[in-house]
Amino acid sequence: NKYMDIQQEINFQIKEEFEKREIEFAYPTQTLFISKE
Repeated sequence: NKYMDIQQEINFQIKEEFEKREIEFAYPTQTLFISKE
């Protein structure tokens, strides 16, 4: 739909500007440690 197309274009432009300025996003991660007892 038109709203989603516009939103996607805005997000792509924001991403491109961040890349030009070498700004990185922190992505959430999770580490799972399994112990053998």
